[in-house]
Amino acid sequence: MAVHVNHLNKVLKGNTGRTTTDLIGSRVALEAKVLLQPSEWTLWEIADSLGFVDVAHFSHFFRRYAAVSPGTFRVVEAEMV
Repeated sequence: MAVHVNHLNKVLKGNTGRTTTDLIGSRVALEAKVLLQPSEWTLWEIADSLGFVDVAHFSHFFRRYAAVSPGTFRVVEAEMV
């Protein structure tokens, strides 16, 4: 993008009120929610596809954005279908 990181952060924070990290995290969490909906993929496979080294780090990240564990989210989504 040829934009300095500090400038990007300042512009995003000014226009959206959210940091770059928060915007990227929200997008990754949204993708995780899509992948967690009833599928054959294990939590490890989902975590790996999103770039997480281990399931524990993915679970901690997911709880921060969704307020529930990935396993709980998957069960609740399966019950809604």
